[in-house]
Amino acid sequence: MAGQDIIEVIPGKYRPLLEQSLQDRWQALQEVRFRIGQAVEWYDGKKHRLEGTRVTRMDMKEMMDYMSGYSLYAFEDEISKGYLTIPGGHRVGVAGQVVVEDGEVKYIQNISFANIRISHEKIGCADKILPYLWQENRIKNTLIIAPPRCGKTTILRDLTRKISGEYAKKNVVVVDERSEIAGCYRGEPQKDVGPRTDVLDRCPKAVGMMMAVRSLSPEVLVVDEIGGKQDILALQEVLKCGCSVIATAHGEKWEEWKRRPDMQELFQKRYFECYILLQQGERPGQIASVREAGGVECYDI
Repeated sequence: MAGQDIIEVIPGKYRPLLEQSLQDRWQALQEVRFRIGQAVEWYDGKKHRLEGTRVTRMDMKEMMDYMSGYSLYAFEDEISKGYLTIPGGHRVGVAGQVVVEDGEVKYIQNISFANIRISHEKIGCADKILPYLWQENRIKNTLIIAPPRCGKTTILRDLTRKISGEYAKKNVVVVDERSEIAGCYRGEPQKDVGPRTDVLDRCPKAVGMMMAVRSLSPEVLVVDEIGGKQDILALQEVLKCGCSVIATAHGEKWEEWKRRPDMQELFQKRYFECYILLQQGERPGQIASVREAGGVECYDI
């Protein structure tokens, strides 16, 4: 249960306060923020503050100890990328004093800010769009487009679970660079991504895509938040191998996404056969429309 996962890693003195404030709203909880010198804040579609609280340096240390099992050094690689993953597959974004060596982030020390992003599983949220991805016993190359906080990863996870499961029975490889799809904790998925799914956790997308096709023989490759030249080049190579791809990308609107320099080639050369557009709503993963390769809308909610 997400609520218990979160309660176990926050400082003890805030636990009853958060439980009292949330009551029966745990399923709607999306974020809990801690900033040294400020009140604890939580978000369920609206911003709320735990009035009378003030996060201290000792509070932050206590929380980092809980999150890392008192072995923060074991998470140095994740922390250098600005986050760490906790049991349950929830991701914690962190900020503080950044240590840079040779132009690259080596570590983040004196962590002063932490944002716990709650990872919810919405089993069945992709059911309505699955028929549009299925064609002659294969999965179409599909791109999910949405702005932040619209449930791209939620939809992607449910698609993975269904395609790997009884719906399609395909061998799936997830390249999970930021541990958001499978929510791996120490290499083990915390989320249900299906019985025929292999996960390359914390692996750079471009590298992971090539590793997958060379050694894991996927029928479907799943990757989150593509963008940039290296991702596009790797994607082109994967598609040449006959492997289907399901990916996500940031985008507020359809026309805006098409104008992005790194995405124009994808659209013009019709690398993707299906586009799923999400919109902001009362719950994550709300579908706006489904479009075919040429951009023609074929499904509207």
